[in-house]
Amino acid sequence: MANTIKDRIIFGNGHAIDLITVLNDTNQISVQGANRAHIDAHFLESQYDAVKAEIDIPGNLDAITLSRDTTVSTTDAAGKVTEQVYHEDWQKTNYKIAYHLGRDLFKTAEATDTTPEVNEVRTILKLAQLTYAEVQQSAMQAQIDALTLASLGV
Repeated sequence: MANTIKDRIIFGNGHAIDLITVLNDTNQISVQGANRAHIDAHFLESQYDAVKAEIDIPGNLDAITLSRDTTVSTTDAAGKVTEQVYHEDWQKTNYKIAYHLGRDLFKTAEATDTTPEVNEVRTILKLAQLTYAEVQQSAMQAQIDALTLASLGV
C-alpha cells in the first residue's frame, strides 16, 4: 500500500503551481509591526520565476487556494491494486503581504553519526495575512475613492 500526496497553490487568476510542501501555520508571527497568520510555501528551485511572476500580478494574492490530492493505493488478496483519490481545498483570503521570496537552503535530513546533513535549494514564498483593521481600512478607502470620483463626475 502506497500513498502519494500532491500539493499546489492556486492564485487568484487561476494559475496553479505545484508545491513541495506548505506550512499553513496557525501561530501568529510579527510582520510589519503586527501579529499575523502566515503561509510558508516551498517550491522547486526552478519555479522561482513563475512564483515571482504570479505574486507581481495586482490582486493575485487577494484569494488563494491551497489544494491537496492524496492518492491511496491498496492491494487486495488477489493482487488487484485499487487507487482512491481524496481532494481537499483550503481557501485563503487577504494573504497579500509577500514578506519573503527567495532561493533558500532547506534541510531535508538531519546529520547522523554515519551520514552528513542533507540540504536542497528551494524557492520559498512566505505570505502574511492582512489584519482585520487593514481590511476594514482598505474597504473604507475604496468607498471614499468611489464617492470622490462620483462627486467629480468621473
